[in-house]
Amino acid sequence: MAGMPASGVAAPPSGPGADTGGTESPQKTIAALNGVPVSSAGSEKQLDKSVVTFSNRPMAIDADGSGDAWKHDPTGQPTTSLQIHGQSLNPTVTPYIVIPNGFPNGKLGDYVAVSYNGKTTFAIIGDVGPRLGEGSIALARSLGIPPSPTSGGVPNGVAYTIIQDSRDKEPPQDPDVIQQRGQEILQQKGMALGPGAQ
Repeated sequence: MAGMPASGVAAPPSGPGADTGGTESPQKTIAALNGVPVSSAGSEKQLDKSVVTFSNRPMAIDADGSGDAWKHDPTGQPTTSLQIHGQSLNPTVTPYIVIPNGFPNGKLGDYVAVSYNGKTTFAIIGDVGPRLGEGSIALARSLGIPPSPTSGGVPNGVAYTIIQDSRDKEPPQDPDVIQQRGQEILQQKGMALGPGAQ
């Protein structure tokens, strides 16, 4: 997990490595992000409190996982914390983010709507690292973020909207399936992606 250091990232509200700054209620998320990541599917419907956003965060590039991308990262490793049938995720194929150990606002396999510069795409939580603020090469590419694990990433401006307890029994690795399932799950919670969705 090399690339741009995700400095200035606060720790969650509780638990080891927890992150207080930038957490918003779903209601505030809608207003603050102007409908880009998520918008209410019905004003009469209260938004689900299991959806939490960490806004204005960095994204460093995580090249860990199957394939050869990790070999081009000085701190890379060939495994991810989330494995499907014993196989690590491929960072050039699967859009995933990294969470810190003991993170209380999501778990491996949960879905995340990730927004940057007017674009939003879905990912899953796929690896554990030192902080919130890292994404796979595939995720960075889909958002127009430089994907190099050594020189890519952005220092701020990324919003991570985590849908807690949303993991499928077998988390998908295919990006198209992740987009479809993420939208379905948000809709079940009375929310939907707004303009700029991938």
